[in-house]
Amino acid sequence: MDSTEITIEYLVEKELLHSDTVKKHRRKLERFDQLLLGGERNHAIESQVTTFMTMFTGRLEQVVIEYLCAVAGADFDKDYRSQLQLISGGEFRDDSVTKARRSIDLVVVDRNDDQVPSPGSQHWLPVVAVEAKYGAWVNAGNGYCGFTKEKDRHEDGHLPYSSQAICYPHGCIDKRLDSAKGVRFVWLGEGNPDVDNVGPWGRRGLYSADKNRIPGYDVAFKLQEKAKFIWKPATWAELGAAISKEIGGAEAEAIVRFLRAGGPTAN
Repeated sequence: MDSTEITIEYLVEKELLHSDTVKKHRRKLERFDQLLLGGERNHAIESQVTTFMTMFTGRLEQVVIEYLCAVAGADFDKDYRSQLQLISGGEFRDDSVTKARRSIDLVVVDRNDDQVPSPGSQHWLPVVAVEAKYGAWVNAGNGYCGFTKEKDRHEDGHLPYSSQAICYPHGCIDKRLDSAKGVRFVWLGEGNPDVDNVGPWGRRGLYSADKNRIPGYDVAFKLQEKAKFIWKPATWAELGAAISKEIGGAEAEAIVRFLRAGGPTAN
């Protein structure tokens, strides 16, 4: 089969994409077909990629979950992994009582079928939380964490600095997403060398050049240093290789192209 024949509908028929989830995003499907069929220069943006990943099912979903769990150091047996699902951070947030406007990109979850998804129901039980990036900056700033108060303001007038890397693993966007409660965190990125030893986000987070630019840099950098040991680095290239090995053929080629996972030159 020629790769130009791979479409969303075809992947649903092959039981690689979940039909119900695909229907939820029906307005995006024409563009998604273009991305599956397109060449190397026809790149999906980050939000399209993570939405596409939430459609995965069957062998495709399981190979992604297996890769993310392995990176996170979650040594689950095959039977337990088969129960896990990959959902969007937004869907996970629908089950939350934490009032935050931000959400992480993806969450590997176990499911409590005794509870329906509703605020505080604990239907979704988080196992691995995933922030996905290509070349974007780490979202951050003074007052970034939604739970800082006026009493936290510095003498210089600025609220404390925080970021996705610092804030997310500590239950700030959802009390259930807390590394202290056993949830593992994965930073899915391009895998560029960490020449500054600042974490998998590299210079897209805090680094030495920010010292005179970010109010409260010294405190914030120490927090980032602690956070970098919580986040485990994963790469699009490694994820793409795992998909290619398990799925193979034109299907894997199209999926990997959509994920921009062909390696550094594809990103």
